[in-house]
Amino acid sequence: MIELFVGAFLLWESFEDIKTQEIEVRILALFGVIAILLEVFYVRAGLGEMFLGAIVGLMALGVALVTRESIGYGDGVVMLIVGLCCGIKMMMEILVLAIAVLALVALITMAKKGVWADLRIPFIPCLLIGYIGGLML
Repeated sequence: MIELFVGAFLLWESFEDIKTQEIEVRILALFGVIAILLEVFYVRAGLGEMFLGAIVGLMALGVALVTRESIGYGDGVVMLIVGLCCGIKMMMEILVLAIAVLALVALITMAKKGVWADLRIPFIPCLLIGYIGGLML
């Protein structure tokens, strides 16, 4: 059940990130509440595991603050929600795979547009691909 929720959440947010390059706060709040309720009723991991998974998103929010959103606040909140649902181990797998996908897309884009191209690559679709890859591992 939680796997379907996280997949649907990332798919929805991926389309929004690609289309508008923005994440709607109301949708994030809705998915966040649903994620917490799912974790309460379908406890897969302990509270510690959930908390550690959410820390990844909190760290991303800290990076967004320090770098003036080179990684967006919406990306950080999405990672917080996914980390809450998946726990630290799965969240780290997702993050590593997502960064690898992002690096590949960046290299391809730079090869096509030139090294000094202004790159704005949506990160949530990379998280979706990382999530699918993490489920397959």
